[in-house]
Amino acid sequence: MASLAVLTQSSLLRAALTALLSTMGFAPVEEAAELEVLKRRVSDGRRPEMLLLNLTQSDDTLGAAIKEIKLWAPNAKVVCLAPTLDVPRLSACFAAGASGYLLEDISADGLLHSLRLVNSGENVFPSALASALYSAAKLGGHVDTADELSSLHATDLEIDILRCIATGENNRDIGKKLGISESEVSVHIKYILRKLRVSNRTQAALWAVARGLATPLSALARLAGNADGEEARPSRKHHPASSQH
Repeated sequence: MASLAVLTQSSLLRAALTALLSTMGFAPVEEAAELEVLKRRVSDGRRPEMLLLNLTQSDDTLGAAIKEIKLWAPNAKVVCLAPTLDVPRLSACFAAGASGYLLEDISADGLLHSLRLVNSGENVFPSALASALYSAAKLGGHVDTADELSSLHATDLEIDILRCIATGENNRDIGKKLGISESEVSVHIKYILRKLRVSNRTQAALWAVARGLATPLSALARLAGNADGEEARPSRKHHPASSQH
C-alpha cells in the first residue's frame, strides 16, 4: 500500500497511529512532531504518498501549514485529523489542497476505508457534515432571505453567481451560463465574499444553503469534489455517508 507519514505533536498519538497504520499495510510509515523533523528523516529524497496531519495549528496558520507540506511533497495526499467538525476549518483544509478531513473518534475500519478512498483519488470528510448541511438548510426556513440579500445590497447577478457557487460550478461554467467573462466572474465573487463576510467559496456555499439558495446535496457534492480555488476540480463519484464510520 502507499507510504504514509503522521504529523502530530502528541508523541502518544504518533506512536498509536504509526503502529495502527503499519498493521493496515501502509509502508513505510514515518512519524514526526513537525514538518521540519520529517524532512530530515526523509532527506534522501523520498516523499510520503500520503500524510496524516493532526490539527493543532490555529486557523490562521492551518492553510499555510498544509501548503508548506504540498510544496515539499507536491504529490502527497494530505488528510487532516481533527477533534471536532468545524466547517470553517474543514473549508480551510480543502482550500489549501487537503484531500480529507476526518474526526479523531473515527473507528479503525473507518480510517482504513477513508485512507483507501483518498489513495484512489477521492476526497473524504465526516458523515456528520451531511447533517450539518441539512441543519443549515432547515435554519434557512427561519431567515427572510430576500430581506437579508437586500440589506447586503446584493445584485441579481451576484445572487445568480452565488447559486452557481453553491452547486459547485467553476468560473468558466458560471461565465458561460450567465453570459459574462471568466474574469468578470472572479471580480463578482470577490464582491460576494466581502458582502457575506466569508473568506472562501465553500463558506459562501454553506451560507447559500442556509438561505435556501441551494440544496444541501448540491453543496455536499461541492465540498466532496472541490477545493476553494478559482477553478473547481472535476468531481469523482463519492459516497459521503461511507467516508467515515
